[in-house]
Parts: sequence; structure tokens; C-alpha cells
Amino acid sequence: MNNLAKRTVVGVPGAALMVWCIFFNEYTFSFLFFVITVLSMHEFYKRSANGLVQPQRWLGLIAGIISFITIISYKVELNLDTKLCVLLCIPIFFTIFIAELYRRKENPFSNIAFTFLGIIYIPVTMGMATLIGWSSDDGLFHPSNIFGYFFILWAHDIGAYFAGRWWGKHKLFERISPKKTWEGTAGGIVFSFIVAHFISMYCPGFSRSEWLAITVIILVTSTLGDLVESMFKRSISIKDSGTILPGHGGMLDRFDGLFISVPFVYTFLELIHRY
Repeated sequence: MNNLAKRTVVGVPGAALMVWCIFFNEYTFSFLFFVITVLSMHEFYKRSANGLVQPQRWLGLIAGIISFITIISYKVELNLDTKLCVLLCIPIFFTIFIAELYRRKENPFSNIAFTFLGIIYIPVTMGMATLIGWSSDDGLFHPSNIFGYFFILWAHDIGAYFAGRWWGKHKLFERISPKKTWEGTAGGIVFSFIVAHFISMYCPGFSRSEWLAITVIILVTSTLGDLVESMFKRSISIKDSGTILPGHGGMLDRFDGLFISVPFVYTFLELIHRY
């Protein structure tokens, strides 16, 4: 089975599962994002551990899980004390520094830095991704907000993949990602705006102009997110972040655009709907 067939066999059911979880209710899609968060953090810490860097996987996972739950508890009714969750995060964060004293590893502050990087890069952004569902003017949960964001993000990936495969000749950023081309980038842009046009017609949580602005943000930041992920993999000399998704690589490979684009999209939506 070639790579395209593998991507299709895994990608179509995966996308269908995500759409179902998003539209069923806020608990199913929050749980889905929680699973993605845990798997991505595990993959990040496993891949970043090498002879020079040894992040604190378990403390990082605990801090990341609590951080994710704390962020989504502002909107998802989990019957949790949000203030207590925040207070629990504080000692755990500083325990990471203390624990490094007793690990007797080389490059202790690199270990600490990678531990915190895993927390900021993944659970914080996934928490913000969850909150996009409540980012409309009415403050109510709109699953179509999440649906629209992902379909535009996927349209960018699909358009870039096929345009690059068919017409790609000029390298976009060869030093970081040799396979990405300007033709692929153009294809991703065109397909994203086509999908955004239909999303604006059937997803009423945001206005047409807001969906177009979201598309522009996604196009710029998700491309940079792909490059950041490529830079991470090159820095630790690996091709794929994992093998959990045949044809797609690992969780970090599949959601790399999201990890960088979500903070910008969420901030934009909060600014225009709150101020």
C-alpha cells in the first residue's frame, strides 16, 4: 500500500471520528482533545529524550493534564474547582526544578526547559483549541466553530499536499523542510479559501469576515507550525515524530499546524468578541 493510500485509510475514519466527537456534545470532543493531548505529550517527551536531553516525562504529563483540565474547566462543566486546579499547577511546576536536583542527569536546565516546552506546546494549545467552541458573541457552545477551524486547517494540508505532489518545484524552506514547495503552499491557500467560503455559509458561530480572517491566520501560522515541527525533528535527527498514524507519522506530525495556529486564532476571537 502506497503512502497516499495509507493516508486515506487512516485519515478519512480519523476525520469522521473527530467530526462525530465535535458534534455529539462538548464532553465527547473535550475527551477527544484530552486523548490527543496525552498521546502528543507522550510522543514529544519520548522523541526529545536522547543522550543530551532527558525531560521529566511523568511530571510533565501530570502538569500538562492538570493544565489542560484547568483551561477547559472555564467553559466545560466538569464540576471542578478551577481555582484549586490552578493552585495545584503551581507546586507541580516548581517541583520540576526540585526533582532535577536528584536525577543526576547531564544538562539539567535543558531537561527542565524541554519539560516545560512539552507543557506549553501541547496541553495549553489544546486547551485553547477546545475553548474556540465558546468564542462566539453569545458565549454559547457552537460545535460548528471547531468543525470550521479543522476543515480549513485540513483543507490547507490537503491542498498543499496535492499541489506540491503534482506541481511542486520551488522549495519553500529547504533548510528546514526539503519537501515543502511554494506551489504546494499556493495550493493550500486556494483550497482553504474555497472551503472557508462554504464554512461561512453553514457555520453561523462567526461572521463571513471573521471566517476569512481566521483562514488568513491559519494559512500563515499553520505553515509556520509545520516548519517548527520539522525543525524539532531535524534537531533530534528523526524523520517522523511517531508511527501511531500510518501514512501520517505521529501525533505531532498530524497536529503540528494546530499547535502554532490555535493560540493566534483563539486570541483573535477573544479580542474581537470581548473588546
